[in-house]
Amino acid sequence: CTGNSPAAVQAMSCETLNSLIRSQEISKYQLIDVREVHELQMVKLDVVSTINLPLSASKDWMPKISSGVLLDPALPTLCLCHHGVRSYQMATFLGTEAGFSDVYNIEGGVDAFAREVDSSIGFY
Repeated sequence: CTGNSPAAVQAMSCETLNSLIRSQEISKYQLIDVREVHELQMVKLDVVSTINLPLSASKDWMPKISSGVLLDPALPTLCLCHHGVRSYQMATFLGTEAGFSDVYNIEGGVDAFAREVDSSIGFY
C-alpha cells in the first residue's frame, strides 16, 4: 500500500546537528528556528542559512508554507527552538499538514545544544 501517509517526525540529537554544522553538510538542509526574535538575539547557532519562523506568527507564514512559496517540502528540514517543544509542533505541522517527507526535531533545542555541545553560544 503506497498511500500519502503523514511523515513521522524524526528526532535529531544536538551532537548530530553539530556534526552537520561542522562538516558543512547543514547546507543540504532547511534549518527552521521557531523562536521569537528576542530569543534569537540571546542565543543563536552560527548557521547563516537559518530561517526564523516564530511560532507566534504562524498565521502569517503557514499559508506560504502550505502553498509551497516559503519552504521546499522536498528538502530535509530541521526544526529548532529553546527546549524542543515548539519545534516539535512545527515539525508535526510540516510532516502532517504541509506534505514534508523528511522532518527532524532537534531534541532539547538550543538549551541542550549549549549544555551538551557548545556552551559558548550561551544560555537564557
